[in-house]
Amino acid sequence: MQVARVDTEILAAVRAQSSSGGRARQDLGAAKATIEGLFSKIRDIQRKAEQSELMVQEICRWGGAGPGGRHTGCCSSCRLLQPT
Repeated sequence: MQVARVDTEILAAVRAQSSSGGRARQDLGAAKATIEGLFSKIRDIQRKAEQSELMVQEICRWGGAGPGGRHTGCCSSCRLLQPT
């Protein structure tokens, strides 16, 4: 009798472990997909930041030129770009 009870308990434990292992694999897959999505968003933000930086440089190059074509620091971004 005692052996049968122990066998039943072991079987239940193995089934529970198997079930939780499958759930862990699902959770890991979902986490990986979320991380991939975040990396994609980060790359997109970096690309947009680079484009914005180029636009600021173009605006400052043409819009901030004072007498004689010298840059006057038309905005705070341009003033940060000026050599000291």
